Amino acid sequence: MKKLFLIVDFQDMFVKGCVGSDLEKGIEERIISCLHEKNDIAFTLDKAGADLFGGIGKYLGEAVRVFQKHSYGSLDFGNWLLGQDYDIIELCGLITNICVLANAVIARSALPNAEIIVNKSLTACYDDELGLKNLAVMEGLKITVL
Repeated sequence: MKKLFLIVDFQDMFVKGCVGSDLEKGIEERIISCLHEKNDIAFTLDKAGADLFGGIGKYLGEAVRVFQKHSYGSLDFGNWLLGQDYDIIELCGLITNICVLANAVIARSALPNAEIIVNKSLTACYDDELGLKNLAVMEGLKITVL
């Protein structure tokens, strides 16, 4: 099975600005696991943001792609996925109800037969209730929430 782990906007501005600093260890452990299993990793970076938070930036060189984006979802990510054959795409990062949601929907649209997973323990939202509501919306879109 071909797998992709997408780290969404885990950048200083978002982590320090509102949420997510406690996610770093879990995201790094997941990246290491993916690389050990020979799975692909990729990043989205919001052009309004700064560097990746903490030690996560050291994995940029391991990524199959890094998507710079101007808005919530990356159309470049979706267009790139059209030419890929991933069976599983797992997303993590910030912010659950904005960029994670948008990129999960793009992944679902680009590869409708792939399993799209959002790892809720590796995402965060500035409003916990809103984050949970958006995870429920994703489940309604046949996105697996772990």
